[in-house]
Amino acid sequence: MIETILNQYGVYTKEVKTVTDRLYQVSDGNAVYALKKSSLSNSEIDNWKRVYDQAYSSHLIDVLPLYLTKDRELYTYGDQSIWYLTPWVDSQQVTKQQAIENIYRSIGNIHAITKQSLSMDPKHSAQQFKQYHSYCLEMHSMLIGYVEKFESEPYMSPFGLQVCTHYRDLEFVFYELINHLTGFMELLEEQTRWSFSLCHGQLQFSHVLHHQHTSIINWENAFFGNACIDLSRFIKEECKYHDQPGEALIDLFDIYTKENNLSKIELRLLAIYLLDPTDYINLIKQYDSGDFSTTIDHMKELVHTYRQLLLAIKFSQKFNDMIEPSFLDESLES
Repeated sequence: MIETILNQYGVYTKEVKTVTDRLYQVSDGNAVYALKKSSLSNSEIDNWKRVYDQAYSSHLIDVLPLYLTKDRELYTYGDQSIWYLTPWVDSQQVTKQQAIENIYRSIGNIHAITKQSLSMDPKHSAQQFKQYHSYCLEMHSMLIGYVEKFESEPYMSPFGLQVCTHYRDLEFVFYELINHLTGFMELLEEQTRWSFSLCHGQLQFSHVLHHQHTSIINWENAFFGNACIDLSRFIKEECKYHDQPGEALIDLFDIYTKENNLSKIELRLLAIYLLDPTDYINLIKQYDSGDFSTTIDHMKELVHTYRQLLLAIKFSQKFNDMIEPSFLDESLES
């Protein structure tokens, strides 16, 4: 089957290595290719193709290119799936700090080059965020109720103890979140245009190759939206484990903003996405209703979400300084 698919590209198969159940390394004796069995459906193809149309027209060198089939298509069919072919790139070993620098620089460049400003209805957006503001207040009340319930138990469960231990930090999460929501809605009143960029949709370390220049792969979940959505997903994904460089994500964030400067309202929006406690509260609700597999796994998920929120607090404080520089900072600049 692999040979049949590669024949659509005019590639002679000398050696095929299985990397994963969806990725194959192929050599024809002269060049090495990566053959990917995608998870795309027929309804998602057009959106995926637009990514590469945009990459070609905008000269996005950080988007790994695709080979065309003999029929000049970006993909082909086989085994009831959609397949595509790219150059094989041996990613170099880099430090986590260098990886973050490369990712911030590359995705910032992509967001900036593809950015479009479109008109928006501030009243409609304001209504949505007012509803979210009310929902946040409800979640805060729910959190207090759960903490009181756990504390009233004669023998507090390990999960309940975990929530009670996190409570002080969650209080600060809600404080920062409401502060950014208030500031966001004030800025929104005068906002008549909104920025949209090409977003990867599933940006993470494993989707970035480091060589002569950075290449970002796997654009199957790409979309056009505000860059803050892409950034928040990347940051939240890469900070939930204890061995991930959360502080470096904050310290190196200026590399991203040098490529794609974020407005005050976008900084507040990014803070809102990062501080969103919905996943944390849902985990408590699931525990309370008994809707979970094992307590250990559920506690691990809670810790992952808690780590995301801890880093969100630190990002929020950085954004506060970027939005409203302190008197000391202003004096130093002058």
